[in-house]
Amino acid sequence: MEKNTIIEKNLASRKTCTELAYPYNLFADIKNGRPHIELPEKINEDNERGLILALSYLKEREREIIKLRYQDAKTLREIGQVFGFNSERSRQIIAHAVRMLASHKCILMINKGPQGYIEEVVERRAKLIAEM
Repeated sequence: MEKNTIIEKNLASRKTCTELAYPYNLFADIKNGRPHIELPEKINEDNERGLILALSYLKEREREIIKLRYQDAKTLREIGQVFGFNSERSRQIIAHAVRMLASHKCILMINKGPQGYIEEVVERRAKLIAEM
């Protein structure tokens, strides 16, 4: 099979941010190209709180853009019009924010919730101290 055919099939089968409901559309983009990332299939209250905490690590403008793109299903052009830049700049900001949300810290927050994240960090630090 030719390389172009494989790429076209992958693109055709990929769900866009407007085809899935929030936050699953955001999760799909976080996982895209990162098969090692595990995110919840079903969202519970802890996952929601963890996502809110992870989003709080983004700059305010990035959070607003993520909300417009994934919750309100706005196009890159529409987002650019709101903030006064072009669609390419919208894409760059979204890509950066998604990379930030794909960090180990944010994934841990989303998966374990705020309390589980704190417990995990405390446990890891205790192990590091014990090893010293």
